Amino acid sequence: MCIRDRRSGEGSAWTLSPTTGPHTGGTSLTLTTTGLSSYFEESNWENFTIDSSADVGKFSSIVADSNGELHISYRDSTNGHLKYASNAGGTWTSYPIDNGGGYIGRYTSIDVDSNDKVHISYGNLNSWDLKYATNVAGSWSRSTIDDGGTGQSGMYSSLVIDSNDLIHVSYWARDMDLKYAAKSASGGTWSDEVVDWGTITGEWTSIALDSNQKPFIAFVDETYDRLEIAYKSGSSWTASTVDSGSSGAVSYTHLRAHETLRYLVCRLLVEKKKGGGGGGGGGGGGG
Repeated sequence: MCIRDRRSGEGSAWTLSPTTGPHTGGTSLTLTTTGLSSYFEESNWENFTIDSSADVGKFSSIVADSNGELHISYRDSTNGHLKYASNAGGTWTSYPIDNGGGYIGRYTSIDVDSNDKVHISYGNLNSWDLKYATNVAGSWSRSTIDDGGTGQSGMYSSLVIDSNDLIHVSYWARDMDLKYAAKSASGGTWSDEVVDWGTITGEWTSIALDSNQKPFIAFVDETYDRLEIAYKSGSSWTASTVDSGSSGAVSYTHLRAHETLRYLVCRLLVEKKKGGGGGGGGGGGGG
């Protein structure tokens, strides 16, 4: 689950259920939130259903645009669709963006650009591609970020757009490596590069930018069950261990970055598995 609010100075907290991941989820997509005064008449916590048309809501990601309107990407597990929901028209509407069926719409991540156009990364695990959908031209279009080459791609993507409308995406690909891709939100082609390799790594990625638009990527090294963070120094990437997993294996990272006058502060939310080692990263999970 990825949560973002584009409005400056707002402190709203948004929670989607079911949470991202193959091990949880029900049959509907539900939003729970506080700080509602600028969105709704009530300022208390509310819980309401957005879409109950099928077994929907897994791999959900949410963003609020500059007008405080919400945009959600998620998977329809019953029909194998990538779906999108928004209240931008005043009422909630939802519809499929990619209805290819099968294992489409997993590991979604959503953000909006400076024009409040929507950009979504997601997996097509039928062909092991990392896909991209946007409505920047008015109607929705889909393309491939990374087709996996001789390996695989499409899992654990995290997408963020900087103040110059450059899209940054972290994801798992190739021979179970961590990769990074970027392109302009207005068009152009994707450039991608390997960030970390050599082990089963690059799972559960989460990407954030500092005030200089520098990307930081939190991810899980499944081989050693440890949490790592990667950043670009010059033309190369550097990765270091944040949590060695000595008190339990780690998974499901969520990274945010902000800067004080003197220091860059990276905040990580980490789920620790109970018991021993990791469960391997090959499969796409249920749903």
